[in-house]
Amino acid sequence: MSGGRSWGWLPIAAAIVLVVAVLMGVGLALAWSHLPAANISIDGEPVSLPALAGWQAVLAFLLGVVAVVLAAVLVVGVLAISIVAALLCVLLVLVWVAVGLLLVFSPVLLLGWLLWRLSRRPPAPATTPG
Repeated sequence: MSGGRSWGWLPIAAAIVLVVAVLMGVGLALAWSHLPAANISIDGEPVSLPALAGWQAVLAFLLGVVAVVLAAVLVVGVLAISIVAALLCVLLVLVWVAVGLLLVFSPVLLLGWLLWRLSRRPPAPATTPG
């Protein structure tokens, strides 16, 4: 490292999301040109998707790209939240196992501590200058 702050995996993840969004956009553009000439009715007004041109086509394309990027971000967010929740549950289980083991072995630990206290040499009596 050259002393700068390391971003770790963030630029790689951003690049992957960008590449996926671009690929989805290219796929959307290719599919757009091969759509059947079926009409779709929106609020009673017929709309033919292949007939969209100009700003409508650009808007539809941008909405598709935004939807793909948003879906990717949501998937990553939900995945991160579920991993954190699972790790917290594992930690909670480990704490409860430790508490249970301490309860089970507490009599043995108490006896060991008492035997240790009995087996120590008694402290030397303190002498006071007289």
